[in-house]
Amino acid sequence: GAHPAGHGAPSGDSGSSAGGHGGEEVPATAWFEFPQQFLVPVLHDGRLDSTMILSLSLEMPGTARETVHAHEIKLRDALLRQLLIHANTGGFDGNFTSEAHLRKLRADLTAVAQGVIPGITAVLIGDIGRQER
Repeated sequence: GAHPAGHGAPSGDSGSSAGGHGGEEVPATAWFEFPQQFLVPVLHDGRLDSTMILSLSLEMPGTARETVHAHEIKLRDALLRQLLIHANTGGFDGNFTSEAHLRKLRADLTAVAQGVIPGITAVLIGDIGRQER
């Protein structure tokens, strides 16, 4: 019979000196959470109606983490621009928390983020709320 030792045994599987550069393990998947929330004005007839408040995170391969940190400002700008487009095209009107609405928003934001850094796999919405004027 085969020895069961190889699989399931705690033999350095949790990153204790297993491969890597100088013991620095790159996780398969990493997340980057924007430290500040995104504030998106929602206008109707040119008047401020309400402000959307969102917390966004990026999902990426661990290898892309440095790149994302280095481009945080550019990513923020691109995502905010897309959020403004979303707001201006009625994306936050009505039931903005419905799964269909959020799926489209996530897809649009992911596409924009990938335009800045192709390695990004997803944009996650951690929080979404509306502050009435």
